[in-house]
Parts: sequence; structure tokens; C-alpha cells
Amino acid sequence: MSLLNPKGKWHKFVRGIAKNPKILAIVAVLIPSIGLALGLSGHEKAFERSGSLLVCVAIFSFYINYFLAEDMGRLDSYRKSVLRYGRTPEILLRSVPKEIKETARRNIADQMHQIRIMGDEEHGNLAKAKVNIVHVEAIAGIAGTVIWGFGGMFFGN
Repeated sequence: MSLLNPKGKWHKFVRGIAKNPKILAIVAVLIPSIGLALGLSGHEKAFERSGSLLVCVAIFSFYINYFLAEDMGRLDSYRKSVLRYGRTPEILLRSVPKEIKETARRNIADQMHQIRIMGDEEHGNLAKAKVNIVHVEAIAGIAGTVIWGFGGMFFGN
């Protein structure tokens, strides 16, 4: 279960890629590899054009990081709202109004505690994904720019 509900098909797609940043890394390796293979088979401009596609992957990675930062901000507000009441179910129980039945109070405190735990886990997962995507973004941006700019020299253009 996720505390963050994506707001549409595009957001779900971007969150799916963010959850598995290896997809971006594989695409970033495949694009210049295919360009190199095409370049060696006679399509001389293919390798340098693969550099431009690699730069597009870097720009898309930057866009994904925007979504991740937005999600992490919302998640932080969830976590902070629960943490201001306490860290354990016993402490959280004190913040639940005493007018509510005891079993319901305990359930509410337990749910608040579970939300905090889920928020911590999801925040950690998003932070790891963000770091991985930043690496892909940087490598794809630099490699794509170099290939795009100097790829033609490889084939004598």
C-alpha cells in the first residue's frame, strides 16, 4: 500500500519508472549501443543521433526527479503531522480524544503508527530511487552530449 496516490495515467507511469530506475539505466545503455551497431552497419549518423536521444533520456530523468521531489514533499508532510503526536502507539494514544471508546482509540493510535512506519519506508525508497535517477541523469546527459557532439568523428564524418 502506498500513502501517495498517483493523479493520473502519466503520473502512474512516471512513478512506475521511479520505483524501478534500472529501466532508465538499461535504456541509457541500449540507445548508444544500438546507435553504434547501426553506425558500424553503414548508417553513419546513427551513433551521433543516439547521443541526442541519450540527452532526451537525461531530460526525462530530470522530469522524473521533479515528480519524486513533489511526492517526497507530500510524504514529509504526512510524516511530520504524525510525528508531532509521537513515535510509538502508546504515545500516540495520548493524542486521541478520550471521548472515543478505548478499543477505537487504540485502533486509531495503531493506524497512526503504521502510517508513520509506512511513510518512513516509502520515503527511504523514494530517496534511493532519486539518487539512482540522478546518477542516470548525469551520466546520460554527459555521455549523450559527448556522443552527440563528437560521435561523427568516430566514423570519420
